[in-house]
Order: sequence, then structure tokens, then C-alpha cells
Amino acid sequence: MCVGIDQPSSRLVLLQDIDKKSEDLALSMSLIRRFPSMALSDKMQDTHVYVFQRWVLDYVSAHPEIVSLQEDLLPLLVRAQSQPHLLEKNGIDRYLPASTTHRIDEYDTGVQFGQHEQADHSDSIKNDSLEVFVYVRRGGIIGRANEIPRYCDLNSVVARISTGARTDGSAILAQQTQVGAESMVGASTQLRERCSVKRSVVGAHCNIGKDVKIVNSVIMDHVTIGDGVKLESCIVCKLASVGNNAQLKGCEVGPRVAVPDDSSFKNTPVTEDSDLLDDGMNTEFR
Repeated sequence: MCVGIDQPSSRLVLLQDIDKKSEDLALSMSLIRRFPSMALSDKMQDTHVYVFQRWVLDYVSAHPEIVSLQEDLLPLLVRAQSQPHLLEKNGIDRYLPASTTHRIDEYDTGVQFGQHEQADHSDSIKNDSLEVFVYVRRGGIIGRANEIPRYCDLNSVVARISTGARTDGSAILAQQTQVGAESMVGASTQLRERCSVKRSVVGAHCNIGKDVKIVNSVIMDHVTIGDGVKLESCIVCKLASVGNNAQLKGCEVGPRVAVPDDSSFKNTPVTEDSDLLDDGMNTEFR
């Protein structure tokens, strides 16, 4: 995907699929004339974070054919900035506010330092009826956590690159407890004998029992985990509890949920309304 950004205004002006086998990129003259200071890049990734004015949501509600913000709505709005006829053709003009203006900030570099070329450019777009802006995050970590394993992996990455202490000074670790280099343990958390924590983040004020194994998981604050529990690729939310000898893999345990002793769950959400909790009580491991 090729992304074009108008440098003076930070407007997103191009979203175009590119042929990796070709070195050519076709751009319309209307786009070039409209945004002559456009910067192009094929290295950016959409983080799927969008902020819309109310009229955009009204437009989407009235057009059920729009099923994807990324694939259907955003490319249309971006193209309409340089192709005004699309506003009427797609019925967008009926939803636009009566007056849409672009405020020139008093600290805009073009205005503040008298750079007339940039100031004129801002003036030329301040009365545009449709504007799509973009924020480019440089440095740091950005990733999609739309699945439990991805969320756990991102927490593991943060733990690995963190420069702070892996285990808070107020945490209590019993003998023969192991906390991996890519794991973190929060304040006032207690881990009893023979616990193993690998590639995981354990929050504050948690109480972890004996012989517990936690792998690639996120344990939030104020969680209680009984003896002999095994957690793999799980998220355990605040104030939840996991009973003795329970085994969970790929699960999300909701806040304040009490998982019974000797339960077994795999690849499923465990919530207060879940019928699985009753079934879990009857599942024993020998």
C-alpha cells in the first residue's frame, strides 16, 4: 500500500495499492495539482485507530454497503479530497456540515516565521469541505492486539525491551520460583513455591499459589491463582480467581470471574455468564 501525505497540512491524500513487481506509480494530475507537496511511502502500516466527526458515522449508518472502514470508507474519503465530484456522486455532500473550516494554528510554522509558500497553501485548504488528517507515529511500539496470542505477544515485547526492574521490589518470590527474563511481576504480588513464569506479565497485588506454571499470558491486578494451575496464552482480568489445578489455554477470564477447581478450558472466553463454568466443575485431571 502506498500512502501519500500532504506535508504542510498532514492530510492523508493517497491510499493506493501498488504492484510490487513494477517500479511505476500512476498519480492523477488533479491530485498532484491539489497537493504538490505530497510525500509518498510504502513503509507505513494502518493501526486501525480512526476518529470521525458525527456526520461520517451518520453516513456509514445510511450506507450498509460500507462494511470496512479501512477498505471501503477511508479510500473514498481520501479520494474525494482531490476529486470533489465524488462528494455528490456518493451522496457525501448531503451529510457534510454547512460550514467546514480548517483552523490555522497560531504556532503554524508557515505563519509564525513568514514562510509565505506554506501559509498560502494553508489558506488554500482552510475552506475545504472534506479533510482527512493522519498522525504518523515514529518510534515506540505499535501493534494490533485483536487476538489473545497477539495481545500476550505484545506484552511480552514490552517486558523484554523495558529498562525498568523485571520484578518490583515489593513482590515476594518464594524458594524455587522462576521468573523468565521476558517476564514482569508487579508490586506487592506474591508467588509461592515452585512457580514458573515465562514470557508473561503478572500485575500488582496478585496471589499466586504453589506449583503454578504461567506461559505467554497476562495476569492483571488483584488476581488470585490456586495451587497447581497451568495457564498458557491466557488473559486473566482484574479481581478474577482461578481454582486449584485448573488448566487453561488460549482463554480470556473476565473480571471478577471465579474459575472452579480442576477446571479445563481451551480457546474460549470464560465470563460470569458462561455456561462453561458449570461444565468445568466436573472436569478433573488425574
